[in-house]
Amino acid sequence: MSKTEKLHENLYSPISEEPGQYDALLKVILNGNFDKPYQYLQVLAEYKAPKLWFDPLAIVLTPVPLLTEVSAEFTLFAAQFTQ
Repeated sequence: MSKTEKLHENLYSPISEEPGQYDALLKVILNGNFDKPYQYLQVLAEYKAPKLWFDPLAIVLTPVPLLTEVSAEFTLFAAQFTQ
């Protein structure tokens, strides 16, 4: 899914923060000559959705008598979150 974003006042500004691929064609301006850009710079970016996953994927606890403590260890992984 490719989305072309709008240029506002010669600045790149993404319209949404939805995951996906974005591209923009930016003007390279020299000496304030906005009518005749020196070159164009194509910017391609991919915004990935945050995700969580566990290791192991499933935990099976064995049946025990009431009031008996049961425990299991797992690892939580996180990716693509901003701070």
